[in-house]
Amino acid sequence: MDAEIRIKFPKLHSAFAAYSNKFPATLLASFPRIVQKVEGLWGTHEAMPYLNDLLLSDREGRSGFTDEALREITYLKQLHEYEYPHLSRDPFDPFATLGFTMAGLKEEAAPETPPSAKKRDAEAAETKPSAAEEGKVAVPWKEIDDPVELRQIVEERHKGKTAPAKDNRRIGEILIGHGLLTKAMLEKGLKIQKAQQNAHEPLGHILVRMGVVSNEDLTFSLCQQAGIPIFDPVRYPTDLEATKRLSAALVRSRMAVPIAVYQGTLFLAVEDPFSFADRQYFSFLTNLNVELVAASRIKLIARLNAYGQVRSTEEADKEFRQLAKKALHNVPPTNGGVLPATVEHGRISEEDATIVGLVNKMIGDAAAMSASDIHLEAFHGQPQVRIRFRRDGEMETYSEYPAAYHEAVVSRVKIMSDLDISERRKPQDGKISFPLPGRPKIDLRVATVPTVNGIENVTIRLLSGGEPLPIDRIGLSERDLAKLRELMTRPYGLILVCGPTGSGKTTTLHSVLRELNTDDRKIWTAEDPVEIVQNNICQVQVNPKIDWTFAAALRTFLRADPDVVMIGEMRDLETARIAVEASMTGHLVLSTLHTNSAEETAARLLDLGIDPFNLSDAILGILAQRLARCVCDKCGKRAELNGDELNELAGEYFYSANQRNPSLPERDAIIASWRKRYGKNGKLSTMRATGCPECNKTGYRGRIALFELLVVTPAMRALIRSNASAGEFLKLAIADGMLTLKQDGIEKLLMGKTDLRQVRCACV
Repeated sequence: MDAEIRIKFPKLHSAFAAYSNKFPATLLASFPRIVQKVEGLWGTHEAMPYLNDLLLSDREGRSGFTDEALREITYLKQLHEYEYPHLSRDPFDPFATLGFTMAGLKEEAAPETPPSAKKRDAEAAETKPSAAEEGKVAVPWKEIDDPVELRQIVEERHKGKTAPAKDNRRIGEILIGHGLLTKAMLEKGLKIQKAQQNAHEPLGHILVRMGVVSNEDLTFSLCQQAGIPIFDPVRYPTDLEATKRLSAALVRSRMAVPIAVYQGTLFLAVEDPFSFADRQYFSFLTNLNVELVAASRIKLIARLNAYGQVRSTEEADKEFRQLAKKALHNVPPTNGGVLPATVEHGRISEEDATIVGLVNKMIGDAAAMSASDIHLEAFHGQPQVRIRFRRDGEMETYSEYPAAYHEAVVSRVKIMSDLDISERRKPQDGKISFPLPGRPKIDLRVATVPTVNGIENVTIRLLSGGEPLPIDRIGLSERDLAKLRELMTRPYGLILVCGPTGSGKTTTLHSVLRELNTDDRKIWTAEDPVEIVQNNICQVQVNPKIDWTFAAALRTFLRADPDVVMIGEMRDLETARIAVEASMTGHLVLSTLHTNSAEETAARLLDLGIDPFNLSDAILGILAQRLARCVCDKCGKRAELNGDELNELAGEYFYSANQRNPSLPERDAIIASWRKRYGKNGKLSTMRATGCPECNKTGYRGRIALFELLVVTPAMRALIRSNASAGEFLKLAIADGMLTLKQDGIEKLLMGKTDLRQVRCACV
């Protein structure tokens, strides 16, 4: 075999033989053409660009490399760089300045190392026993791959603790503890270090030169000693906020993967945190504190391959249209390209690679752009099918594709969601679990709706998933947060969150559950669908088709000894009655209701037929909410409010709660209170939306929740028992200190988080 390699690959064979290293056998067995091409390019200017392309490009098939093949490609690159430095060094090459050392590669000895020490080095390397030979089993390094672990680290630091905890052992002891080093190896390394006369070389460097440990293991042991976290960038869910802040070109050129943005800190994964020189540069670019964390080189490369899918709607539209144009190439139009009432079969298949690519690109772009919904809209007589995304609550056009492809696209979506592709006369609902590069799978909810002329339109909802926010970060005011936490500590009772579809009710409930999720509580949830999964909570997906309804699930939960129960929605009288009864028998029950305001919710439950005496005893509080768009923090401009604007704003603020215009003293009191809480030098201002590439030129990015929290007091319970009207509930709640949705919105616009237009759009 060696003779055959020497004949076929003389350059590579000679290079590897010179450094006593193994020929890349895995690469040769699986990708012989790559090895042949490297052989042809060896020693030329084209070799390094080709090897870089193998490691970092987005070419098709890149993900087919095994870890061992990637490692061998890396060795090839390192070896060529060492052999031909004048051809390899590139100031923008991320590998050129990294301290990765290939085992067996020659290195220049430190100037101060005497010849006798070099000789001992060589003798030690030749006779070194391996850890495997001495029966050692390698213990994997602890790699963080879950946002919960990162949150725990940050919370520990806020308590004044060191997290992760520093390992006070010496480097040799840490390596021995991980099964990467034996005591005999350590003794030889110490002898070599002691033999150096002028200056002692660090023991870790000596062990690497001996070939008994790798640079990566040495770096990880130093990180463990210093309390620097080690991350798995492949398994850790991608933080879209982190990826939006840094371009793909930049992170690839620096070989640094943004892991997460958490509480004002960007966690940046690099191969060697101790030698990474661009920390301040990344901090300047992102306007965030930057914390360097360690990660495996192979995993960094794998994550970089999938980094930066889409940057703007315009770019996504351009890419999608190019793909659609290729799709239509060589396909004759149907009825002049106009969408017909019935499409001919056999001309375009839903299994066609181009159709698969179109659908995958559309879903991938929607996820990358944080869209909540995808709408495929086809109309009879139109040559193009329109695709629109709903992002931050607003519809925006994404792209188009030829009408001749619509049936195939719809069929492809149906196949992915396990629906009947032959049924086009009635609506269907389905679900998709869609994999994304470098991220966990996302769940999609699909609804097909037949329209006139037999044309089907499709809506795909992207379920949010991810980690629930801490309850103190969902936007509650100080008063509302304190009151809600007080209600959550009650051992039993009913807490309701109300608002229209898409107002963030589920997100709020999961934030509450996140705080209630302790070892001394048993929590059950019934949801449709399960959007956010939390550890240590028993979550159930209801299915009305098999009579597994909210009411049925709730009855079952009550036999399973719960402390806290969350019901996704009170849709009918039966569910509401069981929830009220459960809250009166020693359980804390959380649920949602589709009502416009907190004060209307109690009246709505009474209208449903709930016994007023039971309801008054059970209910603890009602939280109503809406979502308003945030002014983009990159391009928003602060503008001072003049006297007329302040008077108008104060009048609107007062009217929202009292249904009348304020008197002059009342208006002045409101403005004075604002100046004290939100003013700067006695002046009040608000943000104005302008528009930039970061917000897709809309002036808005992200959303903020507006709340009103009605706490049920003894006086409120008396109103419930007397079947009072919504107006009476509102009057008493305002007297108890409740802010209406619009009042909360106005206070948040004075904080600079949104503007009046968005508050008015969200609140009546």
